[in-house]
Amino acid sequence: GDPGADVLRTMGTDAVIGAGSPFIARGLELAGRGIRAATQPMTRAFNQDNAAIKAVSNNIAKDRAIGPGMGQAEQGALQQAGGEVLNIDRFGESIRRLGRASANVSTEAGNKLRGTVQQRFEGQGDRAQSFLKTLMNGATDDLALQDALDAGARQANKVNYDKAYNAPAARAVWNQPIKELMQSDTFRAAIQQAEKRGTDRAAVAGFQAVRNPFEFRPDGTVTLRKNPDGSQALPSLQFWDQVKRNLDGMIGTAKRAGDNTLVADLSAIKSKLTGALDSAVPDYKTARGVAASFFGADDAIDAGREAAKLTRANPEVERAVGQMSAAERDAFSVGFTSEIIDALKERSTRTNVINQIFGSPAAIERLRIALGPQKAKEFEAYVRAEQIIDQARTAIPANVTMVQQSIA
Repeated sequence: GDPGADVLRTMGTDAVIGAGSPFIARGLELAGRGIRAATQPMTRAFNQDNAAIKAVSNNIAKDRAIGPGMGQAEQGALQQAGGEVLNIDRFGESIRRLGRASANVSTEAGNKLRGTVQQRFEGQGDRAQSFLKTLMNGATDDLALQDALDAGARQANKVNYDKAYNAPAARAVWNQPIKELMQSDTFRAAIQQAEKRGTDRAAVAGFQAVRNPFEFRPDGTVTLRKNPDGSQALPSLQFWDQVKRNLDGMIGTAKRAGDNTLVADLSAIKSKLTGALDSAVPDYKTARGVAASFFGADDAIDAGREAAKLTRANPEVERAVGQMSAAERDAFSVGFTSEIIDALKERSTRTNVINQIFGSPAAIERLRIALGPQKAKEFEAYVRAEQIIDQARTAIPANVTMVQQSIA
């Protein structure tokens, strides 16, 4: 009839006691004094186990009277992240105190508890990454899917891209900043891929395919081609936009490889290119939409990454996201979570990454803006679960003191 009996039944403990009690009682009843003496260690062990079970049950009852420790939503979120839910998480402070008392009086118990809670603490970052990837259906590290999302956002904004591509200044964009970029082998590699990638994109999006105006000679030099009429071919805005997309792909590959130096170099090249294009054709910045105008980003995925780095201006971010198309919002959320995952990878396993990244109301609010209410609600449940299981770590002392032993 104990309030915690159903929990113990789930654990299978009372089934063991039920099976063992008649056996022990009957054995003591039938045995002589010598047999009774031989069974005393078994009886003591049974009594010790029974006392431990009662202590657990009583403390569960205390916690239940106050309220649940970890609810079903939090338990489900933690399991979805690959974490294990323990009884020290399910209930509350009374059970955690019992764990602390056990660690104080038993070296074996202390080592077991400390090892468990420390191992879980060091796995915070991996669990958070796993949960975010599952929440976003793997889109955070799937470069092909990111390209598809970006293409969808561009297609939704096709009218503005058409206007930019057809602007008078867009027919030939060849200025000093871009000429300076031609020194980069990486930039030239992005140029060489532009025509092939451009034809693929044109077939899907309905744009006219771009043609490479450059000629790459065997000696390594690069010159502009001659048109059939003898005039010099010049690169268009649409061509450079495809080069920028190729740089985006290179940046994504470098990020997945963990080459942060290359990521920084490629990002600087891309930034210089888009700056030169915006100066030459202002409609290009308009075509890139809210991402460019508010976040200074090249597309919605990059805008999401920039938003994840912000520590304030939530109302402005929410207003900007509200102006995005549905396709742009999807891409924005993927960029946002990708940046968070990258940040988690950089954190030490010895720091509380959950509190560092998600520990403020402003951070949770940004999640709601970026992911939408439903996904944000799921992630909030996961954050609460991590905060609850970390209470076990802080409850179990790293080192046993005389004062703690006296209290125990």
